[in-house]
Amino acid sequence: MKEPVRSLITCALLGAQALVAAQPAPDGWLRRGVTRDGTWFDAALRAVSATGEVEFAEPPPGRTLPLSELILWGGYRDRPAGTRLVLVDGSVLVAELLHLDAQAVTIVSPLWAETRLPRELIGAIIFRPPSDADQRDRLYQRAVATDRGEERLLLENGDELGGRLPDAVPLAPGAFRLTQLQWVAREGGPADTLPLDRVLAVLLVPAQRADAADQTTRTLVGLRDGSQLYARTLQAATDHLEFELVTGPRLVTLPVHDGAETLWAPVVSLQPFTPHVVYLSDLDAISYRHIPFLDTPWPYQRDRSVSGGRQRHAGCVWAKGLGMHAASRLAYEPRGEYREFQAEVALDDSVGRLGSVIFRVYVQGADPSWRLAYESGIVRGGDAATPVRVDIRDAQRVALLVDYADRADQGDHANWLNARFLR
Repeated sequence: MKEPVRSLITCALLGAQALVAAQPAPDGWLRRGVTRDGTWFDAALRAVSATGEVEFAEPPPGRTLPLSELILWGGYRDRPAGTRLVLVDGSVLVAELLHLDAQAVTIVSPLWAETRLPRELIGAIIFRPPSDADQRDRLYQRAVATDRGEERLLLENGDELGGRLPDAVPLAPGAFRLTQLQWVAREGGPADTLPLDRVLAVLLVPAQRADAADQTTRTLVGLRDGSQLYARTLQAATDHLEFELVTGPRLVTLPVHDGAETLWAPVVSLQPFTPHVVYLSDLDAISYRHIPFLDTPWPYQRDRSVSGGRQRHAGCVWAKGLGMHAASRLAYEPRGEYREFQAEVALDDSVGRLGSVIFRVYVQGADPSWRLAYESGIVRGGDAATPVRVDIRDAQRVALLVDYADRADQGDHANWLNARFLR
């Protein structure tokens, strides 16, 4: 693989670069969609039918397509406010807690009708999401982790305690929602009471895990209040929306009476997962190589930026993708099972205007030589994501490369957003 190796060790002269804060996301990202054939379009969501047909409002006559033909529409932004429940499947539900007992958690919000969720499905309760995006991401990753041996209480001052929530957490006298929390630090010992303004989060040990068999037939739904749900089905009734979660519960929005467009207004993103689309972050790579500019090694990341946080671009959080650092090469072996590789390439929002890289895709067919199939040109921090499409019907191997550009490796946090093989 001579040409990619030469590319990996090529670097430009160092240049002075001031760190400039990332600009706000353009509103267009919140209306942008891409279909399975790689076609991009801008449109507002009008409705989703009970049979899975998505209707978009575009210049007449509009566009309707099955959810299974959609890769992504819209953009999800997490919000640093509001109590949120993290479910065992990774769903995030923003709502106030009305009651918590051994069997269920009861929630309500300006969006959701009062709902009881089985406590066994709750992975964590985050009462005070950090304002810093990187800290929120790291807390979310702890919340969805499956290897906790005990429940953990995280306090606002940075302290962390082992123990457990009691079987029932009563309301304070005269309160209509939880304003304090009880914590049993030692089995058989008394429960300590803490005001919620001291509590950052509670990491639970749920009794149930999401069924891996459900992971191929679901839609990730982003909502305007900061909720993000893995739904098996979503549909509209006369005056409300209903979501059947992968984990089983059904969520219902509060009634609205202003028409269909207002009914679907809370939905800001849709990302269906079907067997036709295989994300590279769900596959094992056959090789990875990183050549540091100085001494810092950077492993690649699945569904995260190379720094470890969730992938962020244009102010939005992206659920799927690969994070790499210049200069690196990551190879996969499709063995002719797929027709096309697709992705959207950009630098992560965390670097602001810092960073500049070149994205390349190499393909190897029956011939052992490698062919350059895609080159992006220089991509800098703050640049809009660029779509990538590469025909891989005869490919035995595919290599993704991130190379230095004009500022050495400063801030070269490269994202292959939604990197995917199409069957």
